[in-house]
Formats: sequence, C-alpha cells, structure tokens
Amino acid sequence: RISRTNLLLASLKLGFIGFGGGMAVLSLMHREFVERRKTCDEECFLNAAALSQALPGAISFNAMCFLGLSMRGFWGATLASWGFMLPSFLIMIGLSMVYESFGHLAVASSMMHGMVTGGVGIILAVAWDLAGKGTTR
Repeated sequence: RISRTNLLLASLKLGFIGFGGGMAVLSLMHREFVERRKTCDEECFLNAAALSQALPGAISFNAMCFLGLSMRGFWGATLASWGFMLPSFLIMIGLSMVYESFGHLAVASSMMHGMVTGGVGIILAVAWDLAGKGTTR
C-alpha cells in the first residue's frame, strides 16, 4: 500500500517527465506503479488504461485519477490528479514565457519542431508496447 505522500511524489515525478501524450505517459505509469512500486497489479492498470480511454478528457490524467482512487481512495485520486497536473501546468507557463520572448528566433522554431518529432516517436513506441501487453491476456 502506497502512502499518500509517496503517491503525490510519484505523480509529481510523472507530471514532470511525462511528455509525448497520454499513451506515452501510460507506459511510465505502468513502470512506476506496477513494476517498480508494485502498488497496482496488471489487471488494475489495464482497467485504468481502458477506462481512461473511454472517458472524455486526457487519457493520462484520467488514468492517474483512477489509479489514485484505486490505491488510496478519494484523497488518493485528488492528490494524484493535482500532483500529475501541476508540473505540466508550470512547465507550459514557463515555456510560454520563453517562447513569447524568443519565439521569433529560428533556433526556437527548430527546437519546437524537434520536440514534436520526439513526442511522435515516444507515442509510437508506447503504443507498440501496450499493444503487445493487451494481446497476451
């Protein structure tokens, strides 16, 4: 059983490193909660992944909310959701400020295109990984 503090810290970590969209972050969540911490079993995680895709909203946010609820109830869902959302919010505010100041430079445009390309690669790799897990059940 994971403590609320550790759930919040794990969700903050995933919020900071979770780039590339929902499918990419699902793989990181799987590694963190199923493989590393062993606070969620494979069936619970696959349920979270399936439900998060069926609900409106961001897949990774829905999955984090479901996992938090499964592991620590209402307050776990609340802490996991806020912890997961806060880093992305702060990063976007910071990047927006930087882009506002330096967006006219060619290097800034090149960096943005590179980030998009990297995100697409991550999403494809995770989709491949999750497809293999889903077909072995």
